[in-house]
This record gives sequence, C-alpha cells and structure tokens, in this order.
Amino acid sequence: MKKRICTIIINYKTALITRNCVESLVPQLNSDADHIIIVDNNSGDAEIELLKSGLMDFTSAGIVTILPLNANNGFSSGNNAGITACPAEFYLLANSDTLFLPGAITGLLEGASKHPDAGLLSPRLEWPDEIPQVSCFRFPSPLTEIIRSANTGPITSLFRRYDVPLAPEKHVTHPEWTSFACVLIRDKVIKKIGLLDDGFFMYHEDIDYCRRLRQAGFNIVNWPEARVIHLQGKSSEVDNNKREKKSLPDYFYHSRARYYRKYYGNIGFLTANILWIIGRGISMFRQVFMGNERPVPQREFFNIWKSKSLRKGM
Repeated sequence: MKKRICTIIINYKTALITRNCVESLVPQLNSDADHIIIVDNNSGDAEIELLKSGLMDFTSAGIVTILPLNANNGFSSGNNAGITACPAEFYLLANSDTLFLPGAITGLLEGASKHPDAGLLSPRLEWPDEIPQVSCFRFPSPLTEIIRSANTGPITSLFRRYDVPLAPEKHVTHPEWTSFACVLIRDKVIKKIGLLDDGFFMYHEDIDYCRRLRQAGFNIVNWPEARVIHLQGKSSEVDNNKREKKSLPDYFYHSRARYYRKYYGNIGFLTANILWIIGRGISMFRQVFMGNERPVPQREFFNIWKSKSLRKGM
C-alpha cells in the first residue's frame, strides 16, 4: 500500500543519534499512513544489532524498517535504496543528526498544500540553541571558487551575486537549492526526473537534484514554520575537518569536480580551479602582509584537481 510519507534516514555508524532522530520523529507521524526506513550503509554487524535493539519498539510496531546494504555506496545511493523500497506520496530525506521539533511534519505538509507547485520543501534548520543555520543557497558557479578561497570581504562584495549562502529568513523563501539535511520531496518529482545521481558519493548531490528539479519546472520552498535541529557534523567528518583545517576526504573533491563538469563542462571545471588558485593567492597575500589568516584544508591546492568519470548516474 502506498504510504503518505516515507522517511529515509541513512545510518553509517551513527546508531545512537539515528535512534534520537527517530524518537523525535515518530510522534509526529501517522502510524498507519507513514513509514520510516533506516538504510544502513554497511556499518557492520555490531552497528546493525545496536539499531535493532535501540529501535525494537518501533520496528515491532511496524512503523520502522531497517534496511541493511552490503556496501557503502554513499548518501545518494542509500537514499535511492530507501525510496525504491517504499512507494509514497512524499519522501522525507533526513540526516541521522537531525531532531524534529514539535509541529515540523505538520508544517511541511501545510507548506506542500499551500504551494502545490513546490516539488521540494525544506524546514528551518537550527542549532540546539535555536539559532538558525544557513540552509538555503544560490547555485555554485566557477566564480564561486574565488569567493570561497579568497575568503575576504572585498572579493565577496565584488562577486556578491555568485556568493552561495543565503541568510536565514523568517518568511517563506524560494531558494535555488536547499540542504538535504532534511527535505520533503513529492513522488511526482521522482517520477519525472528520477532518483538522486549516485555518482555523487556525498556532497553536491543536493545541488544537482535541485538543479534537475528546477529544470523540470518545479519550485523549491523553504518553510521556516517547520523547525528541525541539525547537529551539523555528527553524521559526516567534512565539517569538523574544515574547522580544524584537516584535509577533506576524497569524495568531497570528487563530488565537487562532478558538479562542475556536469553543469559547466571540463572548461568550467578548469576555470573553477584557476579561480580558486587566484583567490588563494589573495588570501595568502592578506595573511603574509596583513596578518589575516584564513582557514584552508590541508592539501586543498592538490585536492581540487581530483575527479572521477561522469558516466555513473548520468
């Protein structure tokens, strides 16, 4: 039977926070009409047992299913496995490090009802202290890279229209793309444009999907009345590595390269990297002569050139 909402949560060695996410979500769902699928990306037998014991009440009640995969093929692939396992009117993709505040699901459904042209809706993402997170964005372009690497006010002001983050708003907005930490997607979107591109192991898959969605004529809505806490960085090492200036994992750079090559071609990817180098030169000049140090992950100059074939998932 087709469900109203099927929630997909990817678990990779995060059983405790996955359980917390589920516990915050279940009271807001209709046990007859809705379902949750926990897709485990090959975390290992011990992790599966932790999930089973921690979620026993919910699996016994039939509202939660644990779907173990034999390989970790990434965020997109895991979500695709969950989507194909559960026919539904809406698919709620949620990171395991999210906590649903009361009224979040009702709010998202209200937004969907008031905006029938919206193929995808996102809530307001918050820190635990209720401060809003940046979760809505402009599409990245090669010029974005000089902003990112220069990381200085004059360059950001000069290329403001290419600056990706959008400040959180209290009213409904229609961003070019929104974070997939938590999104509600209509089934008709998936039927029209397909599943997530599993060539993106992790990161940039949300940008790609929003571009495809908009190209197909759907709208995107950020509905801030629905509020979700996002414990950013608990389900991925990338945010922590950025703060500590450690080298980011290869899959981040492979996804970045895939995005630029997919939408701007090989020349666009080359241009993006050249602009990154120019921006980094500006940043280093300010660091040496003005004492303004800017955090840059280790080996970024080399890592931005990492790329894989575009064929998979196209």
